[in-house]
Amino acid sequence: MRKKKALILGVTGQDGSFMAKLLLNKKYIVHGLVRKSATGNLKNISDILNTKSFFIEHGDLLDTISLTNIISKIKPDEIYNFADQDHVKWSFELPSYSFSVTGSAVINLLEIIKKYSKKSKYFQPLSSNMFAGSKKTSQNENEPLTPVSVYALGKVTAYHACKLYRDTFGLKIYGAIFYNHESEIRPEEYVTRKITKSVARIFYGKQKILKLGDVNTKIDWGYAKDYVESSYKIMQLKKPDFFCNSIRKETLCVRFC
Repeated sequence: MRKKKALILGVTGQDGSFMAKLLLNKKYIVHGLVRKSATGNLKNISDILNTKSFFIEHGDLLDTISLTNIISKIKPDEIYNFADQDHVKWSFELPSYSFSVTGSAVINLLEIIKKYSKKSKYFQPLSSNMFAGSKKTSQNENEPLTPVSVYALGKVTAYHACKLYRDTFGLKIYGAIFYNHESEIRPEEYVTRKITKSVARIFYGKQKILKLGDVNTKIDWGYAKDYVESSYKIMQLKKPDFFCNSIRKETLCVRFC
């Protein structure tokens, strides 16, 4: 039986590395895209680098030539795009770069898939930041998209691009709107790791004060491995669709569109 092939963009990050390991356990052949600037930061995938079914591909989400070469060569059964500039604060400091990575690059990627690997299934993670301007305490499939950051604006663009390429060109595009999800490998600039590391430093006398932003903010929170597993399950559906992915006591997938 032929093994399925998957391409993971952003394989060195939290979600991408978890997805690589999940797919390897399911006997996939996994290709992971690694940027030049990330070649020295492979700690999240160090335990699978020597796995026979795992291959590093060098490229960049902003470089269409490298993506074209990789996708046309591999023609993967599944493509997961976990490459992103996903820090809201940074998106204000680097607006053009953030929008290019989060929004414009998705259009370029879908064009490549349309031309060179139209049978590939494609997964696009989105963000609850697309609802950031909402006055409601919860969102459903009818909630208007109200981005209030460059990052969220990029995600809204990616969302509409995916719907367009799915409905107009018949691409097999799946996706989920993710709420906050973190893990033990999350970088320190994100709140959970900031808290846990600060607590450790305070305990050992290396830090006195823990500074956070708005502690009144409320949002669904989940474990990254659960979100990644739900992403895989979404991709196994026969009909391409998008879901609002919220994790409480268990992984829930609520129809979005």
